[in-house]
Amino acid sequence: MSLLAVEHLSIALPPGGDRAHAVEDVSFTLEPGRVLCLVGESGSGKSVSAGAIMGLLPQALRPQSGTIRFEGEDLLAATPARLRSLRGARIGMVFQEPMTVLNPLMRIGDQIGEMLLAHRWAARALGPVKARIAALLEAVHLPDPGRIARAYPHALSGGQRQRVMIAMAMALEPSLLIADEPTTALDVTTQMQILRLLADLQRRRGTAVLFITHDFGVVAEIADDVAVMRHGRIVEQGTARQVLAAPAHPYTQSLIAAALHEGAPRIAAAADAAELLGVERLCKTYARAGIFTRTRARRALDSVSLSLRRGETYGLVGESGSGKSTLARSIVRLVQPEAGAIRLAGVDLRPLGRAAWKPFRKRVQMVFQDPFASLNPRMRVGEAIAAGPIAHGMARAAALARAADLLALVQLDPAAAQRFPHEFSGGQRQRIGIARALALEPELLIADEPVSALDVSVQAQILALLEDLRVRLGLTMLFITHDLRIAAQICDRVAVMRNGAIVEEGVTAQVFSHPAHAYTAALLDSVPGRNWRQGGAHG
Repeated sequence: MSLLAVEHLSIALPPGGDRAHAVEDVSFTLEPGRVLCLVGESGSGKSVSAGAIMGLLPQALRPQSGTIRFEGEDLLAATPARLRSLRGARIGMVFQEPMTVLNPLMRIGDQIGEMLLAHRWAARALGPVKARIAALLEAVHLPDPGRIARAYPHALSGGQRQRVMIAMAMALEPSLLIADEPTTALDVTTQMQILRLLADLQRRRGTAVLFITHDFGVVAEIADDVAVMRHGRIVEQGTARQVLAAPAHPYTQSLIAAALHEGAPRIAAAADAAELLGVERLCKTYARAGIFTRTRARRALDSVSLSLRRGETYGLVGESGSGKSTLARSIVRLVQPEAGAIRLAGVDLRPLGRAAWKPFRKRVQMVFQDPFASLNPRMRVGEAIAAGPIAHGMARAAALARAADLLALVQLDPAAAQRFPHEFSGGQRQRIGIARALALEPELLIADEPVSALDVSVQAQILALLEDLRVRLGLTMLFITHDLRIAAQICDRVAVMRNGAIVEEGVTAQVFSHPAHAYTAALLDSVPGRNWRQGGAHG
């Protein structure tokens, strides 16, 4: 008997949308001790399926038909009290964003202990509970478990918070663990650590894992079996070896091609082009002080130097906290470095006053990582795109007409100018962010993690768009990412940052094929499914 058997599950969507079902006639099984990856893009029905298993769907999304049998018991027929007894004890779940799940007002240890006590672990004896909390935090390789237990969620890094979520999910040693995109927003090294941790816990405890992801690199790293979802239906399933080596459905083939970055060869920038941007020995220090603590200085940029040639795409890669975004923000004057030079076409921008800087602002524009946070939610997107040209003297009517043209340029309907940001998907909002950055016709475009939160197929579309714009408009791009796979696809040259300093720089293919620095090699070794990618989809 399968540990988990989902049979002909259908879940209707509220009327008025473009689809009738969130999940339609979905069937799959999960055997004890195996890892099943449920793969698909946003909106494919993966998380809704997981929510149905956990009994966590909102009232508007009630299963219409089908069964979900866990250890032989139909969960759709279980009472709320029975589901509460199963959640945590027999079925654990790791959510995509731990900060939305962890209570910001409770210490980490108290949150884990609350779950243990709710399930009457150790008969409410606090001594064994504290010992169990420490053992769980140690099992997920968190440093200084005692300190972590006393900390609040905001004091931990993203990877540490995800480890806490795993510790909570595994606390009562459930037989089924559901992991919903637990590594999507993490650096490659942290992502690999989490994947290896989950695999290790799964092997040692014999836990079955339902792992939800959009990344076939992750599938290649951990999956025994794969089910591919699209528009609420499973279009292909089989063993990981079968699906990765010989995908049968066109949708699966397209996802794998996007994961392997199989696309048209890019047009490289001229190697003898003149320098557009030169950064020389740039330094930025942040001072942090609390009411009862001494001031501590952190060097975010440590004598950073680099040079961008006209027409090239220059990649800046590294983990969170390496200084990439601080460097980008320094170039566009959102951060003021205390030493060094930032030369645009030979002019040092760093000492310029507000009035002297204004003409250069048009020449350097930035695409931010989170377009929803950088777009005014109360402003129609046409107005948002036109705001820059209007501020620089363009007539309002001409600026709005220009906004419509730019929306068409980034492959959106010009009529979208009348809509608000919340009415678009993540990929569409990123296109709007690109249009806004292009409104002032810049020479240099800085793209700060522009695709990190997007599905692989949408990533491929945005990357192809940026490459097309670079060639057509003659743009120079500084492309910031923690994903070495993306840097390898789009960048002419690349610099690797760590702890505020550039540790390696060179032609992208050379740096990635023969890394000179141990840190670069470690980043490359942490790319999920690297061996599979090197062998290709049919390797």
